[in-house]
Amino acid sequence: MVSGVVGGDTGGMSGAGGSAALGAGGLGVASWERVRGVWRELMGAPSAFRGAGCVVAAGRGDERRVGVVRLRDAVAVSAPAELVPVFREVAAAAAVVDLTDPGAVVELLRPVAAVAEVRGPAVLGYADAGCFKVRPDSGVATLAAGDASVVGLVAACGAEDAAETSITEVTSPVSVVRVDGQVVAAAGYEVWGGELAHVGVLTHPRFRGQGLGAAVASATVAHALASGLVVQWRARVTIAASRRIARSLGFVEVGRQLTVRLRR
Repeated sequence: MVSGVVGGDTGGMSGAGGSAALGAGGLGVASWERVRGVWRELMGAPSAFRGAGCVVAAGRGDERRVGVVRLRDAVAVSAPAELVPVFREVAAAAAVVDLTDPGAVVELLRPVAAVAEVRGPAVLGYADAGCFKVRPDSGVATLAAGDASVVGLVAACGAEDAAETSITEVTSPVSVVRVDGQVVAAAGYEVWGGELAHVGVLTHPRFRGQGLGAAVASATVAHALASGLVVQWRARVTIAASRRIARSLGFVEVGRQLTVRLRR
């Protein structure tokens, strides 16, 4: 999300009625359940995120990867079928192992599988109408997804930044800020599972730190909420600027994600 995705969890359920009922931090109960429901589907683990603990499920097809998602005190792991017993043994052990820790997972896999790539950990944050903090419109315009102006911004930022933000994969209208006719900040989202708007934000390197990323992100979040979606912000834990923007917009950080691609 800015170039960049978004944990401090606040506990319990509080409040009452409508969006004031809190499911995780300032996130509404209904929104929190929608988040967990989408991740159950994505992880292929229907029993996951229904209470504390770890659920391990076999991955779909022949994809050689291990995916780990933690939402507050619940963890889901998706792994190739032959590795499911390895993770279930860890999940059942008395010792606590953080399965969103890349070092711990790589060490766990070392005797049984060769690791090709590690992505993450990334922090997961969410916003709904009850916690979103809108930013004033600072000259934000709207373009169609895939507009050539956004492609030019991607080229200026480089492939790594573009991949980090997934800005080229958004399907929503794109919120942009222009300087001298050039798009220098852009934001949009993909819809996950019919429930979540997964936001991507990209800012030109020369224009970062000026609030432009927050401006386009705010416009995109407002569009997603008006479309009836819960908004997801994901950032590697090391991208402090992205996480600051998310928090300034009211996103609640509730979990982490780690993906490990395995060699065939």
